[in-house]
Amino acid sequence: MSIGFSIGDIITLMQLTTPTYNDWKKASGDTEILAIFRHQSLVTLPELAMEAPLRPRWHTNGILCHRVPKRSRYAKVWYRNQESSPFLRLPAEIRCMIYEYLLTGKTIYIVSNGGTKYKKCFRCVVYSQGVNPFDARLQCETTRPPFEKCMTFLSVACRQLYKETALLPYKHNTWAFESSYTFLKFIGREGPLPHPHRRSLRSLFLRKLPTEPELKPLIGVKTIWLDCRDWIEKYDVETGQTTDRTEKTPEEVKRLSEEVEWY
Repeated sequence: MSIGFSIGDIITLMQLTTPTYNDWKKASGDTEILAIFRHQSLVTLPELAMEAPLRPRWHTNGILCHRVPKRSRYAKVWYRNQESSPFLRLPAEIRCMIYEYLLTGKTIYIVSNGGTKYKKCFRCVVYSQGVNPFDARLQCETTRPPFEKCMTFLSVACRQLYKETALLPYKHNTWAFESSYTFLKFIGREGPLPHPHRRSLRSLFLRKLPTEPELKPLIGVKTIWLDCRDWIEKYDVETGQTTDRTEKTPEEVKRLSEEVEWY
């Protein structure tokens, strides 16, 4: 069974520290080869919610949030995966590094895709970290940064991968939204995000600072990058202060001046 990448890919990891906007942009192209056992991964063992010691007859089902009989066919699949899957048999530290490589360090741009009164539909465009999604979508095809039209999550593969990876894309990526309407519908109670996923969001990229009631469900958000037309601001949610401001290039300002307001 091949997991799709080499050991060289695993130990070539992006540096994701983002003290300023320029550092945040720079991080998209910088890589550093590190010894595999010395790398300090953003994805740490406590975040993986590793399976607790089993009780005599039952164990927790991390997907459906109810208890599964120890001798059920679902439990048998769980144990078989742990014993026979080459990937799940890797040390937890190695799996952490693979998860970081695959699931973190992106800018995920959410677009409303219609839907009905009772069901809202969304799609995403995934850029590298450091890309301003509001500017990128205005560029022509020849200059537009590389992007993907989807992001493959590992959480649907099996129960253990769900337990280990379900919240990682929300904690370790920057989430942007095409409009204020899309933002409110996506993070609202009627949106697609379960409560734990919504609370796991850490970094947003918006055109306008949300109000306090709008931020109330997002108790985990620490940083909001604001596209203020002529510059980019870094807003610290905990202190309520702007900690960094970076001027845009004339080309970025010109492209955005032709764009409609964020509604």
